Amino acid sequence: MAARMSDRSIQRKEDYLDWMHEKFCASSKAYVSAVKAALRSHSRENAAEIFERAIDVLSPDFPDPTSIDEQTKEKEGRDGKELNLLKDRIVQIEKQLQEAQNERSTLESELESAAAAAAAAAAAAAVTPPPTAPSASSLSRPLKDVRQRNSFTACLSEDQKKTKIVDVQLLPGGRLLLADGENKCVKLFDTQGQHLRSLKCRNPPFCLAMLDSSSIRHAVAVTLPYSPAIDLLEVTGDKIKVKRTLQTSRKYDAVAAINNQTLALGYDNGPGIDLIDLGGRVLRQIWCYVIPETTGKDRKQPATTGNDWK
Repeated sequence: MAARMSDRSIQRKEDYLDWMHEKFCASSKAYVSAVKAALRSHSRENAAEIFERAIDVLSPDFPDPTSIDEQTKEKEGRDGKELNLLKDRIVQIEKQLQEAQNERSTLESELESAAAAAAAAAAAAAVTPPPTAPSASSLSRPLKDVRQRNSFTACLSEDQKKTKIVDVQLLPGGRLLLADGENKCVKLFDTQGQHLRSLKCRNPPFCLAMLDSSSIRHAVAVTLPYSPAIDLLEVTGDKIKVKRTLQTSRKYDAVAAINNQTLALGYDNGPGIDLIDLGGRVLRQIWCYVIPETTGKDRKQPATTGNDWK
């Protein structure tokens, strides 16, 4: 005969049946209720036998309690590892956040220092008096240290005519660009007189003007008095090439660079100066005229000049 069961033991078995039903076998609710009623209605001697038969009937659906404990422990182990990984990640994020805050503090300090330095510089500039303009006497003072440094000939063996240098332009780097009107070319020399390069022109060149000296490529404008055009030369090192030709409305002989985008040009067939851009378009015309004045028999006739902006 099965051992006699106490009320407490029966209660534990009922609780176990409820737990098994809730976790693993929802379809056996009616059967579990019947088993629990049998445990209460039969004698305590038969209660253990009824419980064992119920477990045997439900065993295909109910897992072994031992396997349940192992699965629970395994799941807890996995959860623990994931929790540790999550904690490590949180520590890394906090460390990165602290580094970012430190970097931000450093940048803010540098900005404050720069702002203070700028304010100090502005205050110093405000109290510094402007430079005084040179007096007329200093501007008109004669030069005392003018002497010849070197001399060389610009004649070349390939020249077909007698050399006639009509203009010279000093370039950065100790180079000289010469306009040879008779041989219809420009010649490039260094200051020691060594010939570097020559470039033939379609018409005799007359006047040179450098536009840009801020880079290794220097732009030089060349007038061609026999043609309504201006050649823009590019001088790089010891090389010369025609970068562009400006077609103009008239023939010019004199040229000066106002800036890197504007040329002042003079012409021989009219008393005036034209300001043109690098597209050949006339921006402004300045008319010049000469008025002779007779001041007395014993004096020569001086001339006065005027201009009229058009």
